[in-house]
Amino acid sequence: MASRWATAAVILLIGAGLGGCGNGDSPSTSSAVTAAVSIVPTDLARATSGDTNLDGAADAGKAMTADDLCGFLADETPKVIDLKPAEYAYATFGGALLTFYSGKGLLTDIDGADIDALAAKGCPEKAATLLPVLGASSFEKLLSQ
Repeated sequence: MASRWATAAVILLIGAGLGGCGNGDSPSTSSAVTAAVSIVPTDLARATSGDTNLDGAADAGKAMTADDLCGFLADETPKVIDLKPAEYAYATFGGALLTFYSGKGLLTDIDGADIDALAAKGCPEKAATLLPVLGASSFEKLLSQ
């Protein structure tokens, strides 16, 4: 699941970047996503993760904390709050989420249900502010689209 989401996020980022070029209308990701699918490696998560033994799981001792995640959400919400449409906000947020998890060595561990649980534990108000901007009711639903 994490690999599928990581690949999807890269495709969204590429699509948003390519869709933003041109006539100034809202970015369109459909043709760019189709073109990008063929260039994204299938083993993206293993190739870029802090998972040093490449078993598809976080290395021992590494885990996302509610404090780290809430700090990330606090930093990113102002950056995406006014972005329209929700797909553009999601693409922008998705790139930041990938970078954040990758920086922690946890790229293979991006899981919407875990993010929901950590946010509920440490910063439910931040999640409640951010999720509608991204067009979702939960991170689990957002990341499984």
